[in-house]
Amino acid sequence: MPDYSLGKVYKIVGNGKVYVGSTTRPLLCQRMTCHRSNFKRWKNGTDVKRTCSSYECIEDPECYIELLESCPCNSKDELHKCESKWIRSLECVNRRIEDRTKQEWYQDHIDEKKEYDKTYREQNKERKKENDIKYQMEHKDEKKEYDKLYREKNKERIKQIQKEYHEKNKEQMNKACRDNYYKRKLLASNNSIPIDPANLSVEPQTQESTLIIEHKEE
Repeated sequence: MPDYSLGKVYKIVGNGKVYVGSTTRPLLCQRMTCHRSNFKRWKNGTDVKRTCSSYECIEDPECYIELLESCPCNSKDELHKCESKWIRSLECVNRRIEDRTKQEWYQDHIDEKKEYDKTYREQNKERKKENDIKYQMEHKDEKKEYDKLYREKNKERIKQIQKEYHEKNKEQMNKACRDNYYKRKLLASNNSIPIDPANLSVEPQTQESTLIIEHKEE
């Protein structure tokens, strides 16, 4: 049973970096010996699962340990709270803060998370595409029912989006209709196929039947 009245927070300095930790061992050199032993086993491949950010400092032969604060306390949580205070106040290699919530971790790493997600998507485009197709096939009926309910629930919103899209892209849509008209006219002429007047309308088509609305369940 650890004696938390001996609690203390220390830092290990090496390779120009700092690692912050806590211990209840009577002597800091005892904790340093433990760090070195774990690093040696990890480096030799005998304990690859035991990793610690302190290794970034420990790999320096000239690294050293130094007391930051004596923290006599009553529990592990109290000692971790004292340790977390120093981790937040110093520029260190620590990736873990014991009393940090998931939400706090996300806020602290939001830029790294975005970059990681971007890289992952780029490296797994084909795999994601295959998974999406597979999911759609397996949940075709569910998706169809969900889309139907969404359209019924958001009729006015969809109509407004379609109207705004039409107004914003009216010129391009009209041009596309004209281009399509002349292509079909030319094709019919070259093949001596009678032209059906119903298929030669240059009236711009609305986007209500073609616009795909991306949506998420609210």
